[in-house]
Amino acid sequence: VKGRWGDWCSTFIWLKKDKMFQRVHLDDHLGFSFYNVTPVEVIEGYKPENNPDCISGIFRGWLNVPAVLIGQFKYKNGKVLACTYNVIKDYQNDPIATIMLNDMIKYVCSDEFLPEFGR
Repeated sequence: VKGRWGDWCSTFIWLKKDKMFQRVHLDDHLGFSFYNVTPVEVIEGYKPENNPDCISGIFRGWLNVPAVLIGQFKYKNGKVLACTYNVIKDYQNDPIATIMLNDMIKYVCSDEFLPEFGR
């Protein structure tokens, strides 16, 4: 995650709640309740036209160095939901990790899991 952390006071992690995570309390940013699940890796390569498939992301400064933390895409005859949040490590011990992983599993098993982009 070189170049994404440091003394930036304006690094911002965002999370869409339209398809998952409605049970997770958010004001306008991820707070300390996300400490245990905060990603240390990012997914690069998403383009602005892929925005519908970006479920969570990060940028620093004034929309600088954007990357995805949860993204979905089509791959051959299948679909992928990729996540860099640390939800496995503290599953069942951390309420945020438990809710996030359960919601992602429920989502990928639903008819709503319809990535728009990919090959």
